[in-house]
Amino acid sequence: MSKKIGEKRAYVTIENFLRAYENPSFGSIGEVADHLGLKPSAVSQRASKLRQKGVDLRKFSGVGRPSVVDKANEILKLIHNKK
Repeated sequence: MSKKIGEKRAYVTIENFLRAYENPSFGSIGEVADHLGLKPSAVSQRASKLRQKGVDLRKFSGVGRPSVVDKANEILKLIHNKK
């Protein structure tokens, strides 16, 4: 998605980012992103970079979103049931 002319990027200080990211009332990266005015991918990327630098950030569980393994197992069950 491209920015419109005159539209500015959201700038979030490290302090505000960490306060929002570690806030227990936010249960997902999407909620943190909404609160900060960022895209979820930007929040995830920034958290990953901070972890690489040694910052001990929490990791969101991803509950409510099936993993690739879960999806693959469901597909295999469907395939085996058709035979």
